[in-house]
Amino acid sequence: MRIYSYSFIVLLLLGFMFVPSVFATTYYVSSSGTDIASGVQDEPWKTIQKAANTLVAGDVVNVSAGTYEEVVAETSSGSSGSLIKFQANGEVLIRGFNLNGNYIELNGFTVTPSGTCQVNWNGAIQSSGSNNVIVNNTVKDSIITGLKLTPTANSNLVSHNTIVRANVDGMTINGTNHTIENNDISDIRNIINGCSWHGDTNAITFFGSGSVY
Repeated sequence: MRIYSYSFIVLLLLGFMFVPSVFATTYYVSSSGTDIASGVQDEPWKTIQKAANTLVAGDVVNVSAGTYEEVVAETSSGSSGSLIKFQANGEVLIRGFNLNGNYIELNGFTVTPSGTCQVNWNGAIQSSGSNNVIVNNTVKDSIITGLKLTPTANSNLVSHNTIVRANVDGMTINGTNHTIENNDISDIRNIINGCSWHGDTNAITFFGSGSVY
């Protein structure tokens, strides 16, 4: 019978704990790419949604500068210490971003929703998940709320974002236990691109509970 030492068993268990990080992958998106490519640096994808459909916990996608006519929805989740990360390299313009999973980071994007009046209360950047990180993004000329955390959102970090010229609310904060800090919000309106809403406008509207501002 083979007998293992206590220290060997501990090292073995630690090895299993760190295995997932070995498989974390960095992908790339470029407006000149194709979604049938592998997504590696020399063979980038064309759409951010392709990345959103592919990424798992620990993965990162670097998006090259350009305009992407997409409203991107991420439904997968990362995990504590292994976020799914969307990183803009240069000025990356997209039309919207919905974080429907958990442990997702959105960093450095410029979001400008397209179209004419939309009578809804969605956000140009919207999070419904938990422990998502929304940092260093810009929302401008939005026909809807600039950034929204929905009632199911929990423990999101919203930091160092800029919102200029959004409809009615710069931010709408629902849910629980968020950290909202160092955001720049200005020129919120109730008529943009033909949209005419109710009379008042707000930099931030707060609902929910337990958040830190």
